Amino acid sequence: MRENIWLTMKYFPLFHDLTDAPCLVVGGSEAAARKVRLLQRTEAEIHIVAPEINEELGELVSAGRAHWYPRRFRARDLDDKSLVIAASGDERIDGRVSRLARARRQPVNLVDRPAQSSFIVPGMIDRDPVTIAIASGGSAPVLVRQLREKIEALLPARLGALARFADQFRPAVKAVIPGEEGRRRFWSRFFRSGVAESLLQGDERGARERMLGLVNSAPESRGNLTGSVALVGAGPGDPDLLTFRAVRLMQEADVVVYDRLIPQGCWIACAGMPSGSSWARRRALTARARMRSTRSCCSRPAAESRSCA
Repeated sequence: MRENIWLTMKYFPLFHDLTDAPCLVVGGSEAAARKVRLLQRTEAEIHIVAPEINEELGELVSAGRAHWYPRRFRARDLDDKSLVIAASGDERIDGRVSRLARARRQPVNLVDRPAQSSFIVPGMIDRDPVTIAIASGGSAPVLVRQLREKIEALLPARLGALARFADQFRPAVKAVIPGEEGRRRFWSRFFRSGVAESLLQGDERGARERMLGLVNSAPESRGNLTGSVALVGAGPGDPDLLTFRAVRLMQEADVVVYDRLIPQGCWIACAGMPSGSSWARRRALTARARMRSTRSCCSRPAAESRSCA
């Protein structure tokens, strides 16, 4: 039996819609204020329970952007809450909040105590509506911060504007291009096009004019989908040495076929992989791809020199 290479995750990554959702924050310190700042970026209804709150939280309450209950935590404070954060700084109080919330199957987070939390708050990069979250399960917060800073530097400031622009044209693209596969290919081409680059540079008017031409002249609208096969060399087997182009081809492929000698690190990030196969199977896949609109990607060890075509 082939070994299962997929690693289990303790935390399942997801995004929670908190629109009009009542959320409870227990505590009034700076730690509580940090969590409230994050919640404020959503449309959540924020409830704070604490005998005292700091100046920042006081200003929010005065502005009507949060509700404050000036007393100690009570069990009934959990009633009807969609999300709970314990940040009082008192281990006894926070521990009680956690136990009661978990007993009710309510998502609860204790600041800096992942073992007592049912969810953790990741490091985030916000290019609304594009949001990237990074987490280490609480094991390496400094590493998460460094990764966030590196990714933040790579992403264009107007990435969110690009996403909103594309969303405005989704109905038009759906009306012109039949089939999910054709639309997926169109959008893949669009996000690498000069139109997208123009928008990222701030020329929205020019991008809009060029986008109309791009949609109306799209080969996908005529059902003109041509299949292709890409042969990716795995080199010495170190995934860190794969080129950006190789990784992109593997991630964009509809089918990935790999040799059993390929180290799993070179292809584990690809989705929808078939099981290992021989060169004969690769040749059969190549032939089928020529007849259908399938993009295939074959990986081979560096020592082999046979052609995939």
